[in-house]
Amino acid sequence: MERHSYGEQRFVTFGLLQGRVVAILHTDRDDLTRIISARKATKYEQRIYFEQFSD
Repeated sequence: MERHSYGEQRFVTFGLLQGRVVAILHTDRDDLTRIISARKATKYEQRIYFEQFSD
């Protein structure tokens, strides 16, 4: 599968939504943040998320 260049910088942010870790793909345009997609985080992403926010 080939990845496309959309001519913009894209970011992934992780957070909790109803107790689940989600991955939000977004970009900034004209001083606004535009959400491109949201999905359940993979097990690897969940592990990284909880390692960052554990005591």
